[in-house]
Amino acid sequence: IIVLASGINVATTLFVLVLKRYRDISLMKTMGARPRDIVIIFCLQGLVLGLIGVVGGIILGTLLCYAFEGLQAVFPIMPADIYKLSFIGTRILMADLLKISGATLLLCFISTVIPAIRGSKLSPIE
Repeated sequence: IIVLASGINVATTLFVLVLKRYRDISLMKTMGARPRDIVIIFCLQGLVLGLIGVVGGIILGTLLCYAFEGLQAVFPIMPADIYKLSFIGTRILMADLLKISGATLLLCFISTVIPAIRGSKLSPIE
């Protein structure tokens, strides 16, 4: 669900970018850029945005996992005399990281296609 929400966030960011870059898109079209080139530019921008989010999420998530485990050693979150668990362990699996990262990048790419096509259809005369 979080990955889907971030994909929607990327799409809205690119929609706003298309509106803000209206003059730039018109200038590129008058200089000879084809609609395909503009689609590629916006798709690459969306993928870079998604890649930055994936890398930042992996770094932040890993740091938070290790910080959580360290805090459990200092401050007992669940007392062993009340609960059957006294420690919540975290495991970071590379397969899970790759699946989630791949799904995120795919969703970012899919969410960039519509704004990219819309930007490529802008008329430079308007």
